[in-house]
Amino acid sequence: VNAVQPGRIATDRLVQLDTDTAKRQNTTPEAVRKSYEESVIPLGRYGEPAEYAAAVVFIASPKASYITGVSLQVDGGMLKSMF
Repeated sequence: VNAVQPGRIATDRLVQLDTDTAKRQNTTPEAVRKSYEESVIPLGRYGEPAEYAAAVVFIASPKASYITGVSLQVDGGMLKSMF
């Protein structure tokens, strides 16, 4: 069994989460996003749905047939750990 774990992928749901966070912090959704991009995500941007989808397609494909028991992080480097 493998898993593909998303980070901050630019979806409608993430826009809503950023909007909710902005309301709690008395700021704008754009400021919330910029804060994540500048201080939390080493690649400096939110991921695109197509980037996440490509990882899922790969891990489910025959090309990944010898990969097992992994958790693939698609997060632009947010999670800082080694397994």
